[in-house]
Amino acid sequence: MQMAQRYGGDAVLVGRGDTANLQWTLHTGFSSESWSGPLAAGINGAVDTMAPTQGGSLAQTEASARVEIDGITTLTDYASVERMLESIPGVRRANVSAASGSAVMFDVVARGGGDAISHALAGSTHLVRSDASSARLAYQYRP
Repeated sequence: MQMAQRYGGDAVLVGRGDTANLQWTLHTGFSSESWSGPLAAGINGAVDTMAPTQGGSLAQTEASARVEIDGITTLTDYASVERMLESIPGVRRANVSAASGSAVMFDVVARGGGDAISHALAGSTHLVRSDASSARLAYQYRP
């Protein structure tokens, strides 16, 4: 992921196996997903995973959401978390609104608001859901 980010990438798609049936893994800044299939399945799976959700008007409407992340103890942690939030498909910005101890509150503007952010982070290994309310989403950071 570091090399992909150095060249402006958001994800890395890895295919392993023979050309008839490959094991595909898509790594992003906040999750990894795997599936099997030929070359076309790898490309189609990556597009399906990363494409913004279509459908209801909520998915297309930008909204602000408060996202609290606990467990941020270093500047490196802060930078990693901010990059993860900004790499979520549909996120326009993620700004710090408050910080106290190891908890940082971000105001995140994204298509679909908090629901879209929650959905995108559901498979994250680094940001684990700890609480949710109508006022904020809360996660625990695990480097």
